[in-house]
Amino acid sequence: MVNTVVDGTFWQTNLTNESPEYLVKREELRLAEIELMRRLWSGHAGFLRPEPPPPIIVGGFGPRMAAIAGRHGDGFNTQAMHPRLAELARVARDEHKAAGRDASPFVLTVFAGLDERWLAPDSRPRQSLERVGVERLILLVEPPFDPEEIRGSGRLLARRPD
Repeated sequence: MVNTVVDGTFWQTNLTNESPEYLVKREELRLAEIELMRRLWSGHAGFLRPEPPPPIIVGGFGPRMAAIAGRHGDGFNTQAMHPRLAELARVARDEHKAAGRDASPFVLTVFAGLDERWLAPDSRPRQSLERVGVERLILLVEPPFDPEEIRGSGRLLARRPD
């Protein structure tokens, strides 16, 4: 079932995520959402006009969403430990370029749980992200939040490799 709201309209379909109809509808909905964000950020309907407009980062876990992100978004976000991260990054960037958008910057971001392996800039996991061209690592913290753990992580992240 797909549930989403686009331009004030609630969409609900009973398509399975394996059916071609579902895949087409999902892409249509993502495109409508991207178009709506761009329209709102251009000042439509009284919305503020941020300058520059924030990048639209499309999240996904497979090549289909990576391609949509490349063609229509400004970036792609997926799991830091995704086994096909390099492939997804390549698909997104290739689609971005094929759509004639290669002159605009394309942002690759990933997310992971807060873990020591992500904190040291010279760690093997962080180096693997750098090789793929990840620009932003989003670390998720689960409750209960420990302010000292977060501060300590920030200090480690601020360290520069020798």
